[in-house]
Amino acid sequence: MDPQALLDWLNVYMEAMAQLVMDHGGVVDNYIGNSIKADFGVPVRRTDEAAISRDAVAAVDWALAMERELKRLNAVWQQQSLPTV
Repeated sequence: MDPQALLDWLNVYMEAMAQLVMDHGGVVDNYIGNSIKADFGVPVRRTDEAAISRDAVAAVDWALAMERELKRLNAVWQQQSLPTV
């Protein structure tokens, strides 16, 4: 891929995954290469077990949503003859 096409392809992925973080109550902390570091349970520290548990469940739900979204993106990219992950 030429550099601009690669950036466009990566941006589609990163934007989709970052949106999923926010949709699941997380906060994007940092982008590291082609990965996203997300935090759940911030900016206010959770102290009770129920809240901590909800944050943990939200993080796992996000991971499962990422898997579904990646499958969807791969189908789109395959139709467009772009690389898949």
